[in-house]
Amino acid sequence: MFSKTTNANFKVFGDITYEDLNFANGHLHTLRNKNILSLKLTTSDNTYIRVNKGVVMILVSRDGIDIQSFIINRKLKLKKDVYFNFISVSDESEVSIICDEYVLPLMYLEEGYTYSAISPLLNIAEIYTKFYQEKGVNYTFPGETHPYWELTYVDKGILSTNVGGTDYELKQGDLIFYAPQQFHTQSTLDKNSSSYLTINFNMDFNHNELLCNKVFNIKREAYNVINSLIHELSSDNIYS
Repeated sequence: MFSKTTNANFKVFGDITYEDLNFANGHLHTLRNKNILSLKLTTSDNTYIRVNKGVVMILVSRDGIDIQSFIINRKLKLKKDVYFNFISVSDESEVSIICDEYVLPLMYLEEGYTYSAISPLLNIAEIYTKFYQEKGVNYTFPGETHPYWELTYVDKGILSTNVGGTDYELKQGDLIFYAPQQFHTQSTLDKNSSSYLTINFNMDFNHNELLCNKVFNIKREAYNVINSLIHELSSDNIYS
């Protein structure tokens, strides 16, 4: 089980922050790596980190030897003299960093750190419903919670959703998971319609942080499977 950066143990290295920061002027990093060979060192108390996309693990250490790992689930502010680096838990992720220096000091590890992916079984006990929806402009669904999982995949157009107070925009090829009892809304913009697949299901899964509050863009293999399902539903005229 992963610890998140909201865990009390992370306070040795930094803390979450709700400061209004301009990450547009920060350094943007696209991550695909599953291992690291070095650690960066913060030189002040003004190192801020935000995950823009995907699931990211931060590796942190005070001495460069004892390395601890946390899943980033909020904006972070690291303390001075903290060694850190990132691993992308998802296939690809994106991180923005604000710091005083453009290039931070680097320390190479005697042994690289490799992420060992957990392989949780997605034990889907039952699929309750699956349907394909076509919504015109200015559609608004005011929101709901329910005791089962929901997957929404956008086939065409743009779909806006608010999950627990956070807004997300889903474009063609994007999907999002809603966990049981997680409040969510859906809507279209005044210039965009949207067609999307919704699947409601019961699943035994204990790592919600890997699926929730994230927008995923699916791989080609999954795209073919989902498109086959959409074709099946379209042929049966199952629309709402």
